[in-house]
Amino acid sequence: MNDPLSPIASFVGPGAAGNKHFVLWDCVDQAECIALSQELAPTILVYIDRCSFTDDPSCYRAAFYSAGRMVKRCGSGSLAAAFYLSREFPHIQNFYLATVAGRVRLGRRYSMYAFELPSLSYSPVLSLRPWQGVINQPLYEVVAVGGKSDYVILSLASEKNVRETVINARRLSRLSGRSVIVTAPSATARWDYVLRYFAPQYGPYEDAATGSANAMVATYWQTRCRRRRVLGRQLSKAGGEFVVERAGLMQRVMGKVKAL
Repeated sequence: MNDPLSPIASFVGPGAAGNKHFVLWDCVDQAECIALSQELAPTILVYIDRCSFTDDPSCYRAAFYSAGRMVKRCGSGSLAAAFYLSREFPHIQNFYLATVAGRVRLGRRYSMYAFELPSLSYSPVLSLRPWQGVINQPLYEVVAVGGKSDYVILSLASEKNVRETVINARRLSRLSGRSVIVTAPSATARWDYVLRYFAPQYGPYEDAATGSANAMVATYWQTRCRRRRVLGRQLSKAGGEFVVERAGLMQRVMGKVKAL
């Protein structure tokens, strides 16, 4: 294998630095990963080792850590794992990660790396008022995604509103355990939607380029745009670029990856 810590950025593009990771291979226990992720913060730690329950050479176990916490889903980390495994085992076309959130399929698509996640259940939120107190922008629509510790989509009228969004972290922590996806139609024809992702209850205030958030918000935009394939831009300071397409019951999230 290469160096113990491999630096990799996911969802990069013109003007988009993406999300940064260190991929760590084998021989570290969870307590060490938690401590190491605190030292490496805000860079995400992706830990990979061989699956003990199968001899399948395409299956690996993975865990994701951010600022001393294990992360249940990490799309950018999954892409970093796909890049790392493809480089180490170039004869294997597709990989599978066993994670705490379930099995994640990895592969190549077009000139990008890809992972697949099931789209969680959606339910409109009838009262916007509690969520209006969490954000400093007027709300167009609020949609709950998955369970109480999963996601909420705060849909806004414009890209300008998304850029100017500020989250009241204290009020959010009192209101909900959901991570917040703030989104709106893109102001340019290059993208279908823009978004920002906030989960201050669990560590960093805002994430740079969030694959799992795009997997969840894609269903919303595929419905609004009436297309199975949509393009998104994350408006964090670093920036991220995404292509998401519906693949049966799954969302396939694609992006470009590079070694740092």
